[in-house]
Amino acid sequence: MIINCTRFFSESISTSFHLRAPVVVTYSYATLSAALMALMRQYAVEHGADGITSNAVNADRIRTGLMTDQMVEERSRTRGISPDAYMRGNLVHREVAAKDVADAFVHLAKARTSTGAVITVDSGNVAAMMR
Repeated sequence: MIINCTRFFSESISTSFHLRAPVVVTYSYATLSAALMALMRQYAVEHGADGITSNAVNADRIRTGLMTDQMVEERSRTRGISPDAYMRGNLVHREVAAKDVADAFVHLAKARTSTGAVITVDSGNVAAMMR
C-alpha cells in the first residue's frame, strides 16, 4: 500500500488484476488484492466527508522485484513466445513501465475530486478489465 500525503490526505492503493481474474496458484495474492480494494473503497466512504480521497492503481506485467526477468523468461517459455512478446501481450502491444504506474499514482494524488476510483495501467489486459 502506498500512501500519498498532500494538503488533503490522499491514499492510493496498488491492486492487482488477480482480483478480477484469479488463478489457482495465486489465491493468496488474489485475496490480498481483493482486501486492498475493499479497504480502499471503505476509506472512500468513511473519510470522503473529511476531504480525504482513497483511490487504487491496478497495474499488470511490470518488471519489479516481484516480476523478475527470470519469471518473465519462465512465463514466456511456457507460452512459446519471446519475453518481449509476453510483456507486450496486451491490446496496444506496449510494455508497461514503472513510470507509467508512478504517473497513475501521481495523477490520483493530485485528483482532488476523485475518490473510490481505480486506474488500470496494463495497456489493455482483457482478462483484468473491470466488470
